[in-house]
Amino acid sequence: MNKLRLIGLAIALLAAFVSQPAQAEMLVLGTASTGETVTLDTDSVSLWTPVGTGLFVSATYYLDNEKIDATISCRNKYWVVEGDSTHYTPQSQATQNLISTACRIAFNSQYRQSNQSQPSQRTRERTWIVYDPPSNVRYSPNGEVLCTIRKITRVWLYGNPVDGWYRTTACEGADGWIHESQIKLVD
Repeated sequence: MNKLRLIGLAIALLAAFVSQPAQAEMLVLGTASTGETVTLDTDSVSLWTPVGTGLFVSATYYLDNEKIDATISCRNKYWVVEGDSTHYTPQSQATQNLISTACRIAFNSQYRQSNQSQPSQRTRERTWIVYDPPSNVRYSPNGEVLCTIRKITRVWLYGNPVDGWYRTTACEGADGWIHESQIKLVD
């Protein structure tokens, strides 16, 4: 009889582990100005406003263990918590990271969905430079500014151009887009 109980217990424990939903991808972004740890649920990030109408992203983040659903304005660098109309602006590096990371995830996801058939390969094995800075690198072709390159810089370009825009990782490794008028081939 003890054998049957042990087998039943083992099956119950196994079922509990097998039926567990997949865990969300959690990214710790740092410490808020109030002292709590800011963590982003990267699986919750989604772009929900059409490009060109102002860029908004929905996301879930945590202040320590408190779950917060938010709408983030990538253009104006603020967020609104669900059920509250207050516009929160970054007061720490962690909340700046919240905005930039959520916006980058949403745009990269949109790019991957629209270009699934195109492999991401380096555009020609040649050296390209930003020759007349400052030059903006954007989240998407003609989209919001991801970073500004302020000096003559060598850049790597990837994939196929989209209406004169090239994909690059010139913003500290983050995916972005730079216009062909800002770069030139040097070899």
